[in-house]
Amino acid sequence: MHHGLRFPLALHRAECEFLTGEFLAADERLSRLRLRAIGSADLAAVACLRIALYTTDRIDRAVEVGVEQLRTFGIEWSAHPSEEEVRAEYDELRQRVGERPIETLVDLASMRDADFLALMEVLLAILPAALFTERNIHDLAVLRMANLSLEHGYCDASPLAFGQLSMTIGPRFGQYRDGFRFGHLGVALVEREDLARFRGKVYCVVGYHVLPWTQPIQAASSMIQRALDLAQETGDLLFVAHCQTHLISLGLASGARLDELEVEAERYLQATRQLRFSLVIDTMTTKLALIRTLRGLTPQFGYLDDVHVDELRMEHHFIRQPYAGDSCHPGTGFE
Repeated sequence: MHHGLRFPLALHRAECEFLTGEFLAADERLSRLRLRAIGSADLAAVACLRIALYTTDRIDRAVEVGVEQLRTFGIEWSAHPSEEEVRAEYDELRQRVGERPIETLVDLASMRDADFLALMEVLLAILPAALFTERNIHDLAVLRMANLSLEHGYCDASPLAFGQLSMTIGPRFGQYRDGFRFGHLGVALVEREDLARFRGKVYCVVGYHVLPWTQPIQAASSMIQRALDLAQETGDLLFVAHCQTHLISLGLASGARLDELEVEAERYLQATRQLRFSLVIDTMTTKLALIRTLRGLTPQFGYLDDVHVDELRMEHHFIRQPYAGDSCHPGTGFE
């Protein structure tokens, strides 16, 4: 009774539990909601939140949940797809684009089918976890999203798919110029008001993976700052954290003052620890350790060891549990 009200309220409560660090409560609530989901949209909504939850703390499980959910849409993927599967998906993309200039793809129609929209949401949710754990499934998902967009029309997730093609077809297939062009296509699409939902995420991807190689690095920093502002406005805390790590990297690359960069990294790290985003904690802690050694604040230049970091224990942490667990626990090397 009143499923249309009770289900979204329970889903929003689980999201609040996730965003406030109550991971166990969120996980249990989402497990119950799976059994009450009706239709592809409900199932996709639960799966996407579960994937986001596991991406922060159990990143390998995030990909498993995504692959499991894809089966409900008739997509039978392994959690570890082959190079040949990725290549076949890329060949299909090239066939769909044909002789058209990539820039002209900006004017295609919008996607309307509810099942395809739900499928795109699941594919989108997989990307962050897959990027760090199984690159083949990341690239396969990005390519499938691009193919679905060209076949059925654009939706909110389409600009991000094209943006992430810049991370895929250049390194994997040597098509760097086309990768950059797809990245700029993603930005052009997300400027449309009907496709603006993930504008901050598109800016984050293109600002970090396209602009540093095609424009002055200040342009990249400016786009990432815009991405951070948008992520904060929309409450997308995971992308807030990713934007912050990118800003520190770009600051290092651009020759920013190290003392100011250290203060900024400390502030970002503290916020990330409060959210318990383990992967980003590890990333930011390592960047901060690099800044300290570059400033000459570690006992031996070129080594990260100091009162905050034990380099050997940190290496063991990454080998033992790469991108998993709470990295501010004693024993990880991040004290």
